[in-house]
Amino acid sequence: MKAKRRNAGVALLSVVAIAGITGILAYHIITMQTLTISHSELSLSQESALSYALGVETFVAEKLAEDGAGEAFDAFTDDWNNLEIPFEIPNGSMQLRVVDLMSKFNANSLSDPENTVAQQSMERLCAELGFDATLAPKFQDWVDGDTNTLPNGGEDWEYAILDTPFRTANQLSFDITEVSYFAPMYRDAIKELEKHITVLPTPTLAVNLNTAPATVLIALLHDPQNAPYIEAFTEEERSFDSVQSASSIVAPFTEIEDYLRVKSDYFELHVTILMGDRTRLDMTSTLYRSPFGGDVTIYKRDLARRHDWNEEGEASLDGLGIYQ
Repeated sequence: MKAKRRNAGVALLSVVAIAGITGILAYHIITMQTLTISHSELSLSQESALSYALGVETFVAEKLAEDGAGEAFDAFTDDWNNLEIPFEIPNGSMQLRVVDLMSKFNANSLSDPENTVAQQSMERLCAELGFDATLAPKFQDWVDGDTNTLPNGGEDWEYAILDTPFRTANQLSFDITEVSYFAPMYRDAIKELEKHITVLPTPTLAVNLNTAPATVLIALLHDPQNAPYIEAFTEEERSFDSVQSASSIVAPFTEIEDYLRVKSDYFELHVTILMGDRTRLDMTSTLYRSPFGGDVTIYKRDLARRHDWNEEGEASLDGLGIYQ
């Protein structure tokens, strides 16, 4: 009897153990299946968001091409600056804006060592925005083609002794955030810098006087006493069809006409796609519109930059600056 009871107990324990293991395996399988389904849904949602963003990009490119063919100038009154949402997203939403990159100072113009206007303008602009005075010469050394160190600048040998050494690019900058290599900044300082300074794939300094803020236009001028005229000029709606027509109203422009434009070639699209509760995609596309024919080309696309849609006005400079 004792042997039979012992065998019965072993059998019962075996059944309980098998049931427990089976339950654990079942739970593990169900959990993995749930995670796989969730991952697949998220991946599909991300792919859908990217498709919507690329659709917006195509829409904006077409609008820029149409505007380029029909207008002799670019201004804030143009369609590209007043775009409506092109289509609805089921269970989602989108936000977009187009920025005229030629309303900003092209820091790649510093690559030309003979362009003293660009050098002095960058210095004045950095001073006005409250950035360290060494930022201008350091950026010039970053993009110029030589290895000669400017006063307060930096070349290979200055950066080779750092804990994480690196070399200067000595070519046109691809993105304004490269400044963080040689002048580490707070995140808000980078955002403030991007409002006034950009890097275009050309060493030419050309600013659209119809869309540029007063800060950028004043930086181009040698005499700061002309600042009030520029501030008054930018407070009004601008849609000049030639630089000469603007110069006839604002006399200080005559000294910098070579660096002014009324039509832009470079634009930047910011678009954010929201789908459901978990999917967000931010895309930044840089578009080039040829002045010959108006064809639009996407030459840079960034999916890593997160757009801030909460603040459209000027940011405060309090607490901004370069790390020491």
